[in-house]
Amino acid sequence: MFFSATRGAFAAALATSCLLGAHAFAGGAVQLPPATPQAGVPLGAFGAERPQWSSMPLPGDFQGVGTVSTLGTSFVMQTPSTVWLWSAVTGEFTALPASPSAFVTQFNAFVLIEDGNTVHGYSTRTGQVDSLTLGAPPTLHHASTSSCWMAVAELGTDVWVFGAFDGQWRHQALAAPAPSVSVTQTAAVVDDGTTMYGVSTYFGDWVPTPSMPGATLDLQGDLAVAYTSTEVRGFSAHTSTWSTQALANGVNLTTQRGYAMFQDGDDLVAYSPCTASFTTLNAPAGATFDAGRYVGAASLGSEVWGYSSGRNTFAHRTCASAPLIELDDEVLLVQDSAGTVGFSVVTGAFSALVPGALPTTHTDCMLFLEDANEAWAYSPMQGTWSAAPIAGAGTISHVFRDVAVLQDATGCYAFSGRTGAWVYQAMGAGVQIGGSSSSDLFVAFDGALTHVFDPVLGRWATTAGGNQAANFDVWRLTFVGYVGGTAYGYSLFDNEWSPMQTQGALQALDANSSCGFVQTDTHVYAYSALGSLSTLARFPEFSRLQPLGAPLRLVQAAPPGSTVRAFFATEGDVLPWGPFGTLYVDPTKIRRELGLGTVPASGVLDVSLHLPDAASLHGLQLHVQCLVTPPGGAPYLTNAIVPVLL
Repeated sequence: MFFSATRGAFAAALATSCLLGAHAFAGGAVQLPPATPQAGVPLGAFGAERPQWSSMPLPGDFQGVGTVSTLGTSFVMQTPSTVWLWSAVTGEFTALPASPSAFVTQFNAFVLIEDGNTVHGYSTRTGQVDSLTLGAPPTLHHASTSSCWMAVAELGTDVWVFGAFDGQWRHQALAAPAPSVSVTQTAAVVDDGTTMYGVSTYFGDWVPTPSMPGATLDLQGDLAVAYTSTEVRGFSAHTSTWSTQALANGVNLTTQRGYAMFQDGDDLVAYSPCTASFTTLNAPAGATFDAGRYVGAASLGSEVWGYSSGRNTFAHRTCASAPLIELDDEVLLVQDSAGTVGFSVVTGAFSALVPGALPTTHTDCMLFLEDANEAWAYSPMQGTWSAAPIAGAGTISHVFRDVAVLQDATGCYAFSGRTGAWVYQAMGAGVQIGGSSSSDLFVAFDGALTHVFDPVLGRWATTAGGNQAANFDVWRLTFVGYVGGTAYGYSLFDNEWSPMQTQGALQALDANSSCGFVQTDTHVYAYSALGSLSTLARFPEFSRLQPLGAPLRLVQAAPPGSTVRAFFATEGDVLPWGPFGTLYVDPTKIRRELGLGTVPASGVLDVSLHLPDAASLHGLQLHVQCLVTPPGGAPYLTNAIVPVLL
């Protein structure tokens, strides 16, 4: 069930409470359950989180390892008679009868199955299949399967969109056949020559605007822009709205996942889907623009203007000399004769200066400086640099997406881009490292121990099940390993080690961005990198931002009939909370408690909360955790999510 109400009381209370003290939220005192069992209530009366692993015996017509795959939150296994689907959100398998000729296309959070004149759409957010049966097979339009959350079906003068986040085919009649159809990650545009429709995977509504004859259409990430030299229209997937800007004689400089930039005389005109608006910088004649996915930089001589698409703002800096500018997805650095400053999509501001021209390294969301004497890491959330505790000879550096690690003979110091702090973990000799610069999960195999650094919680987490170095995979924020008949999973969305005893001999394993699997010769085991509580934003551990002014989706998987209460805090913690589980929000920093409702028969409660565009909330890491009480009164605490509000 998806509640689209804006919940204005929540928005107002949250905006107010962030300006006031720790307990200035609406509704009186926070009703956390007691950390010790209540008198007269046996321990067995308390519930437990759903397991991260799901298993099923291999079907009789199983076709081999190559027929099992994971992508994003989706798992697919195809046999001649059935397409087996599994959701990392619900943790449930679904069997869809299909012909041997059924054609399966797997995306990050949905799956399409073309079978004759029917196209089945499966959404991992709902765990349900919605089927579209027509008089003939439709033409399907979508972006790259590895980076796409929606598809458009076209037949004659009719189109339908299937969105990963609501799992429904939504119809629109057109004025003429053979429309222009364009699809990117979270937005699509269909133009029938009379009307141009924008549609967002977050909403699923067809939003019309008059066609623009002769216009150029660009789509990337969360936006679409249609433009001529005198007008540009922007469509935001975050808000499902069109915005218009007049130009004198505009030229498109770049269209990125997070913004589009135009040159209009001496003006730079930016469109951001985060704010669903345009902004203008009057730049000196001759200024050039360098683009990253969500940040950019205009420069001329010693003058630099950093651009943040999260706030749709420019920030100016005068450098000591003509600067070196290096950009990545969400961060950029500017280095001149005096030193180096950082800039991020979150802060929209330049940091304090690190003196000296140190060699630079950058990834999607991390800036790192290092020479033989010192090392520094930049936090895009805090907007600050932190000096490393060690550097120089005998030190090995590892720079990941939002993590930097310095390794020496005694162990590893890890830096979290969220917290801006270094955390040490002692290790033995011969440590093996897992992960890569595109991932956010740093793994160290230390004999029988496996350590992971969790930048969300700012801590190391260790399991002692045996050396998993021979059989493991890391992708983005997910780890899957296997040793001695036990499968192990860890993710930055669940924040705990999850072991699973397996049956049979290991055949294959795989990790993807939000799930993974282990297959033996008798069973398949699917691992969810999501906890039972999830949201749509994945930044900074991966892509997809959470703008203010747009809905915050809270998706709670739980037994039907359960009641759900959410706690919202400005800081996190890791506190054993009696039989209820682990409390991941700091109980002294809870700003708001909200009843989300009752879980429907589908087992998924999907609530949309409006986030006010309040200055006090910009850059806030909002810690959210739920208390679930299933029918029969067995309450338990869920995992936590920590979206960064932009």
